[in-house]
Amino acid sequence: MKGTMMLTQTKKTYKGSLKFTLFMLAGVLLLILATAASISFGAADMSLSLAWGAVFHFDPDVTEHHIIQTFRLPRTIADILVGCSLADYAGDYAQSAS
Repeated sequence: MKGTMMLTQTKKTYKGSLKFTLFMLAGVLLLILATAASISFGAADMSLSLAWGAVFHFDPDVTEHHIIQTFRLPRTIADILVGCSLADYAGDYAQSAS
């Protein structure tokens, strides 16, 4: 009886762990897609390859690279940090309310 109970509990733990892992991977994937969209799209429309070229291979002669380096990239990083802070605060508030 005890062995069966342990096996059932292990299966539940594994299913919960797998579910958590899938949700975390989905969240990271959505964060990457949102970051790419935030850096690529704006008033000055540019391609995704040009935007990522500005992030990883900056060329000071290209105006779009300056736009990304001075406006879009810092804004995106600040957005991610603010989102993390708000999520942390919401979790703290939810735990203290119960």
